[in-house]
Amino acid sequence: MTLLNFSNRPSKYYLLLTIILFHLIVIGINASSSDKINQADSSKTQSTASRNPTETASLWSIFKNIFTKKQPDPNKFGKFEIDKNINETKNILVGSFVGGLSHLRPSLEICKILIERGYKVALVAPGNFTSPTNYPSIRQYSTGPEHNTKELLHIYKEIYEKPYDYNSFFLEKDEADKQYSERFEVYKRSTIDFKPDLFLCDLLNNEACFDIAWKFKIPAVGVSSSLSRRTFAPYKSDPIYGCHSNMEKGSFIERFKCLIIQPARFLYESRQRIIFLNEKRLSVGVSPITSSLERIKNSLFLADTYFGFEIPHPVPPLYQEIGPVMQESYPPLTPKLSSFLSLHQRIMYVSFGMQAFTTLENYAILLKSFLEVIDRNIIDGIVWSLSGLENFPTLSDDTQLETSEILNNRYTHIYVTTSSSLEELTPQVSILNHSNTKIFLTHGGVASCHESLYVGKPMLILPLASDQFSNAEKLEEQGVALKLDKMDLHVDDIVRKIEFLQLESRVKINLKRMQILTKINSKRKYRAADLIEFVMKASQLNPNNNDVKESVVDNRHMKEGKESSEKVSNETNSESIEPAIEDIYEWLLKEWITPDSRMGFIRGKYLDVYGVVLILLFSIIGSIIWTGWSVVSFIVNSIASLFEGKLKSD
Repeated sequence: MTLLNFSNRPSKYYLLLTIILFHLIVIGINASSSDKINQADSSKTQSTASRNPTETASLWSIFKNIFTKKQPDPNKFGKFEIDKNINETKNILVGSFVGGLSHLRPSLEICKILIERGYKVALVAPGNFTSPTNYPSIRQYSTGPEHNTKELLHIYKEIYEKPYDYNSFFLEKDEADKQYSERFEVYKRSTIDFKPDLFLCDLLNNEACFDIAWKFKIPAVGVSSSLSRRTFAPYKSDPIYGCHSNMEKGSFIERFKCLIIQPARFLYESRQRIIFLNEKRLSVGVSPITSSLERIKNSLFLADTYFGFEIPHPVPPLYQEIGPVMQESYPPLTPKLSSFLSLHQRIMYVSFGMQAFTTLENYAILLKSFLEVIDRNIIDGIVWSLSGLENFPTLSDDTQLETSEILNNRYTHIYVTTSSSLEELTPQVSILNHSNTKIFLTHGGVASCHESLYVGKPMLILPLASDQFSNAEKLEEQGVALKLDKMDLHVDDIVRKIEFLQLESRVKINLKRMQILTKINSKRKYRAADLIEFVMKASQLNPNNNDVKESVVDNRHMKEGKESSEKVSNETNSESIEPAIEDIYEWLLKEWITPDSRMGFIRGKYLDVYGVVLILLFSIIGSIIWTGWSVVSFIVNSIASLFEGKLKSD
């Protein structure tokens, strides 16, 4: 083997480097001298230099960047970052009563951004939501086992299998209120241990989160899935009242009922719940309230929604729509799912979430509908994600197919998977995003709707409870979905709507519009993180701030051991109620609090001004009518007098 001779390589490298440096110097001299040439000669120079502009510019820029320090342009701003040195604000405590993906994922996705910015996050929620497969960098204080509707069948059979109205809503609310004291104690222990600078509270049945924030004088930001019950517009209602979400086409009677009568009945029913919850508050040393909004009316609320999904209406600055909050990545398809999706060209994906279920009769109708659309070649494949809560019937003899064959994946056109826990989730977004998936049959949960719109798939919605009825109505109005009635399901209706959604060209156009709008708005979780940072920093700049963190740390009764735990418990039950605390949000969020909230109802709505205007208007109209009547009367009387005098003279 002949060896290569490298003895002359160093000298050759030095020579090559010398030539390159010399070339760069010459270019630099030419470039600097060219700046001194007048306007007339510069055009000639540019035409000459244009023979090789790329090489000259690039080499000179490299030389200039290496040997000169670039001065900052005072007219340009760099990337803005909030100063984190204001009292070292770091800790955020997220709280949810229900837990689960729908209620926690928006908050925790926002918190992932804040963790990257140096903040620490902890979670108070049921179950084990921060396992290594979900959010491993977030510490969790568990409030108990994961919320399971199967263990509360006495409540949820009523909710899911019967007509849903505000009485159904109160069934779930009453069960949550019974657990207030236990939840409050978990929040109190986690507050003392974690020492949060801000609470991020899911809105659903989570009064304990807002109350503990109020008690420790720590700012709280609310998170919800919609704007429906927190912002007002007279043309906006809720199906739980027996009304439509959008009352634009309602008759006078319907609008009067949905604006006045039904909300009044709801408030009357809520009154007893507020009294019950106030008794619970007194037992843990929190002062009572007169309405659910009293303590949080000036808080910041982040809504995981957007206009297009929501009915357009005015929104105060304290209510910020920041949705849809989407994950950066989603679980991929399993090999079996991928194979099934590839072998079928027109697939319908079916999922009603992890906690919802319907009646035995409805499952029979759904199964028959699936077999019908497959037999008619409208759909050639179905992926059905079960929750484990379903009770399936045995199909009638004329189907020539056993239910067990479908559920055990022995029927080639239907693939059944199970999402019974967070660790065994069906990769829903990956299924919906597949080109062969054409329709999504869903219960209409907010997260499912957002995911379907993000990938541009039409929905057939079977709402079962809560805001799902409103979601179904709004999406049907946008022309991207059709809804079913859980109390009146029919095979022919389901088949007809599946065919319509797949073939109708207007649905595809509307979907494209909504998909663009959804993707544009999906970037706003970063704005949500910015808003949370502002609230945290503003609270540290409050001149009335009492340094809450030190008061939590210096709690003289929080010692290790059983004795201190008993002492804390006794103190909690016997402590006197604190005097009313000045609303920290009045200073904290003063830039976003609209003046009408401080002016009272009459002055804030300008009813006094409008009243005076109406009085003046009626006075003017009355004066005109009186004057006109007087003139007419005078003319009539004058004419009558003339005729009377003429008659007498005759």
